[in-house]
Amino acid sequence: MSDSARKNFSDKVSDAVTPDSQKSGWDKATEGVSNQYDKAASKVQPEEEKGVFQKISDTISGKK
Repeated sequence: MSDSARKNFSDKVSDAVTPDSQKSGWDKATEGVSNQYDKAASKVQPEEEKGVFQKISDTISGKK
């Protein structure tokens, strides 16, 4: 699995800084699904295959 299959760092930051009140129902639903997928993917992707930003993101979010 490559980082291309993971949610990119800028999308994670954008999701985090955008208040829920400014997100549509669709945005909230797709964000939730993509976050769950990324969480699962972070657990099976070997550390040596992760890019720098993915390692940082996984460490910050506690997915490591």
